[in-house]
Amino acid sequence: SMRDALRLLIGYLEPMTHPLDILPQFMGLFLFGVALNIAFIRTGSLFFPMGLHAGCVFLIKWQYSFVRPGPEAYDSLFGSLPLYDGPVEWLFLAALGFLVWRLTR
Repeated sequence: SMRDALRLLIGYLEPMTHPLDILPQFMGLFLFGVALNIAFIRTGSLFFPMGLHAGCVFLIKWQYSFVRPGPEAYDSLFGSLPLYDGPVEWLFLAALGFLVWRLTR
């Protein structure tokens, strides 16, 4: 029903009311988006960025097999389980973007 749809939409938008809570994940996703855009612009094809995205999703899902911290596990340098919300992870994402830029024409 429309009431359920509205409730769902409000639930999705609720984290936007706490921008400092979502800022670390936003930074990581932004950097990954930049790396994917570099891959597309440099190759002119969607195949490489799609494969890069699929490979990263696979690695994140595979990592769940080895690391299962509690729901409140957060490290100020390494972030938490999403693997893109800590400064060390941002450096890896920036390095990924640089490698994509260097290895593509």
